[in-house]
Amino acid sequence: NGPLFVLIDELDRCRPDYAVKLLERVKHFFSVRGVVFVISTDTSQLVASVKALYGAEFDSKRYLQRFFDYTYKLSGGATVPFVQQLLVQHGLD
Repeated sequence: NGPLFVLIDELDRCRPDYAVKLLERVKHFFSVRGVVFVISTDTSQLVASVKALYGAEFDSKRYLQRFFDYTYKLSGGATVPFVQQLLVQHGLD
């Protein structure tokens, strides 16, 4: 009864043509009710992938905006306290 979450990780590490094709294909499912895509990526690398495919003068950032409704930037600083909390929570050293 809940939404279907589709997780795509490290898209920025794929070949540029594959990354762009994947985004264009899943875009067709973005408007399907009950389907949520979560894409984890290094945006600057993904921008470079789009530029590699369409040319250095192509407005990659604007192009990518049509694929994402929301973006969140995770800072690396929160990782250590989070891992420490998990270790304590599960009784691990």
